[in-house]
Amino acid sequence: MIIKPIVRMVLRIASFVLYGLTILSAYCGHINPAITAIPAVMVMMMPYLAILTALAAVAWLVSGKWITGALGIGSLIAASAPILSAVPLKLPNNPTDGKTEFSVLSWNCLHGWDQKLMTGRSDRPENQLYNGSLEFMLNSGADIICLQEMEQWEESEVPRLTQDFKEKFAVLYRYESHEAGKDTRVFSKYPVHNLPARQLAERNGVKLPDDWRMLLKYYSFYRVNIDGRRLLLVNMHLFSPGLSDKEREVITDIRGTETVKASAREFKNSILGKMRNAFSVQARQLELLCEILKDYKDPIVVCGDMNNVPESYTWRVMTRNGFKDAYSEVGFGHLITYNKHLFWLHLDQIMYRGALRPLKVTKDRIKTSDHFPLMASFEFE
Repeated sequence: MIIKPIVRMVLRIASFVLYGLTILSAYCGHINPAITAIPAVMVMMMPYLAILTALAAVAWLVSGKWITGALGIGSLIAASAPILSAVPLKLPNNPTDGKTEFSVLSWNCLHGWDQKLMTGRSDRPENQLYNGSLEFMLNSGADIICLQEMEQWEESEVPRLTQDFKEKFAVLYRYESHEAGKDTRVFSKYPVHNLPARQLAERNGVKLPDDWRMLLKYYSFYRVNIDGRRLLLVNMHLFSPGLSDKEREVITDIRGTETVKASAREFKNSILGKMRNAFSVQARQLELLCEILKDYKDPIVVCGDMNNVPESYTWRVMTRNGFKDAYSEVGFGHLITYNKHLFWLHLDQIMYRGALRPLKVTKDRIKTSDHFPLMASFEFE
């Protein structure tokens, strides 16, 4: 009879801690990661903390503990704006008659490699006899394809990229553009040409910092003409923490108390420092991007591998500068775009600004790459 109240008290305390962490994680995106990476990590956990809080609140309410359950509901209400931004409960928009529509596929395609055949993190599979990534792109139906981790459109990089396939691809996507030295590439059914990042910055009167080469390396600008309407497209692959396979396996390696301690030590000693550096660089990259685009009048779509999640400080740099997240506007539920090492996170984003209306955002579940592809449909307003 004594144990039961003690267990209940422990569970109640654990629930209060969970509620507090949920509220904290929802607003940690306001804290600059240059100070510490811990808030940035908490933002990544927000969808899962919110789900656990909802389950705990319902369990307490069902068991008749109204106050504890109500506090859980209250914590979700207090954090509702960031939570519903990261985990929206919206429906797709219906297209408007007479408006020009287009679709953008964004995918970190891992050079067209099949991750199931790779022997290491960066080992090109030599026994890849079929390329499902290429077939997926060809059959995607997208008007514009934005690829990340795609430097050379040649078989030396992309397995099974035969001349026959390249010709077939060129019939469907007549236009291709790429900025030398970057791993982003665009294919389009509409005329597209690259705007070199440095030239665009200087043309807009932006004073570049001393490390501008590093900052501008991670995104490319493209002007697209869609049935007479101009669109500025930004294809990004932001700076990555560069975690090793061993570091990425801190979650999957957990088997018991000792492995929890070992994983915690590794997280504190190496992973946290790398994440702090990466998130700080990402913020500076997007601050410069927004400065370059500050006075740009045409509609803009920014898409790609952000290497960070909705409501993060990195993501908020964009929203503070007038950009909207297409998935937040027309998506439903928690979106996972990274599929490896149990890092089930929404790392790939499609954002927009200007006279555009998002219609829908969908994810395909092809797993050749460690990222899932996203497709967004828009119409010009």
